[in-house]
Amino acid sequence: YGCREQADSLFNSVKDSYLSTAKKVANVDNRPLVITERRIGQVWYIPGGKSYIAQLLNDAGAEYPWSDNNNTGSLALSFENVLERGQEADFWLIKYHATHDFTYNDLKEEYTPNSRFKAFEKRRIYGCNTQYLRYYEETPFHPERLLQDLGAIFHPALFEGHTPYYYAPFDE
Repeated sequence: YGCREQADSLFNSVKDSYLSTAKKVANVDNRPLVITERRIGQVWYIPGGKSYIAQLLNDAGAEYPWSDNNNTGSLALSFENVLERGQEADFWLIKYHATHDFTYNDLKEEYTPNSRFKAFEKRRIYGCNTQYLRYYEETPFHPERLLQDLGAIFHPALFEGHTPYYYAPFDE
């Protein structure tokens, strides 16, 4: 369409921003353990260890309990499997689609054993309500925004003043 120069400029802007954020957290001493998503029915779908989400977590200065897994897609696990590897996770990230923002109480009412995670006990759960946030529509084109959110959650001192795009702390 004759817009190659503009397209290259936009791509390079996103790339440079992403790499700048990744560089900011590359040498952090503390890499918190992070789990994602939640149990739906009897299954907890989590990103595989070689998925783009696992890479984003790594680039954001975090550890992922399934980083040793070679899947690039999702893993279907039982609650017990996730609890075994993720119970001591420092943070828990959940995407959901609801008419209201999830709370700790909602998560516990949904499934009481959810409260057994360290991230639940320490109040370090962050949610992205896709009912009104354009996570799925935007993050493929702006992964740098997602990375900035994750970096700010895991290493807030490095991202003072950051306004979240997608993830916010759960309320009580």
